[in-house]
Amino acid sequence: METVNLFIVENCGFPLLETVDNLFIVENCGFPLLETVNLFIVENCGFPLLETINNLFIVENCGFPLLETVNFIKFINLIKYKNNFNL
Repeated sequence: METVNLFIVENCGFPLLETVDNLFIVENCGFPLLETVNLFIVENCGFPLLETINNLFIVENCGFPLLETVNFIKFINLIKYKNNFNL
């Protein structure tokens, strides 16, 4: 799994997330190398306070196309999430 930059920017119910910078996409995301991808989750994230969470794991049904060159993705309805894993 590659490390990407994650910015959650809208309607997430928590404050500054500019320091959340580790994203691991681990299942059924439908795209290859993500080490250069900036992912923006902008709606219906349903997360608690994430300003201190450094690791986000999206584990099911991401439904993204090829993202290796994409800088902006509007991710609607995040289905499952887990955080603070130790890989």
